[in-house]
Amino acid sequence: MATLDEIEPWVRLNRAELMPRKAARLLAEFGTPEAVLSAARAELARVDGLSRANCDRLAEAALWDGWPAEQATLQRLGIRVIPLTSDDYPARLRAIPDPPLVLYVRGSLLPEDEYAVAIVGSRRATPYGRQVAADLARDLARAGVTIVSGMARGIDAAAHQGALNAGGRTLAILGCGVDQCYPPEHRGLRDSIAAQGAVISEFSLGAAPDKWRFPARNRIISGLCLGVILIEAPADSGAMITADFALEQGREVFAVPGNIDSFASRGCHQLIKEGAHLIESAADILEALDLSTAALDAPPPEQPSLPFPLSPEAEQVLALLGPQQRHVDQIASECKLPPGQVLSALTLLEMAGAARRLPGNFYVRISPR
Repeated sequence: MATLDEIEPWVRLNRAELMPRKAARLLAEFGTPEAVLSAARAELARVDGLSRANCDRLAEAALWDGWPAEQATLQRLGIRVIPLTSDDYPARLRAIPDPPLVLYVRGSLLPEDEYAVAIVGSRRATPYGRQVAADLARDLARAGVTIVSGMARGIDAAAHQGALNAGGRTLAILGCGVDQCYPPEHRGLRDSIAAQGAVISEFSLGAAPDKWRFPARNRIISGLCLGVILIEAPADSGAMITADFALEQGREVFAVPGNIDSFASRGCHQLIKEGAHLIESAADILEALDLSTAALDAPPPEQPSLPFPLSPEAEQVLALLGPQQRHVDQIASECKLPPGQVLSALTLLEMAGAARRLPGNFYVRISPR
């Protein structure tokens, strides 16, 4: 984990709010944020595409005196700053063409978030759209899939709530600072997401929900995920921008059909015509992503049969389980625990409703905590 001293230059460089690809060129040229911020204006001007306004913002970021106050806010609100070079930075997101310089994270990012799917759609969702989003999120969360969305009204909120209701993980990617709440009525939802997943932004603390920030954040929604599901997405919507980013990033695109005369579903129908997966259930998504559907056949546990927290061995085994089935021998090898301890831990996890045994001694995670 990076120290606050190591984080500071990344925070300063991020405050300049350069286009990510310009920031990448600067880092390629100068090597580190410190070197970028201390470079002479003439040196900066030689970098391709850097404007006078960009240089002005870099100079302001270098002279910014708000770091002590920001450190206090980060600590008070329990927010982590994860720089692009950190081992904790999500590997899938780092691989996109324009990854964020930093991620502000309130909550936790866990290894199982590697199995993430985004659900996005209209803010003016119909009852049908909200129900489909909640049902898909619930079933995918039960299967161990992390649900990613943008915490907007409508489809986004329904997807987050569906995952929360299933006891699953969900990540909200904001178009403002993580110390802000937009829309304001989602403050309770935001806090629940942070407790059961994470609220994430690339924007500095205090950043307002300006209109231009939302299309930019959509590349993070798709970049964190294996695929993106669109529900009630009008043809000119932000959800369609997310689909475009997903295609650019090589992610799977799924679309839920609506009524043929529905304005809200025209974007979804357009994507289906262009080759997106038409989906009717969570099983369609899991099968397309080569993930196990076993959890969909098991009734959700009413409550765990065992007290939490789990034993260290069971926690270690649980961290290795996801929606992709894994053989007990593979789990034992990665845990570096005796097979007997691994089998005992798996039995406890089954009893707690957190794992399911499949034929051939394979296991999947079905009810993430």
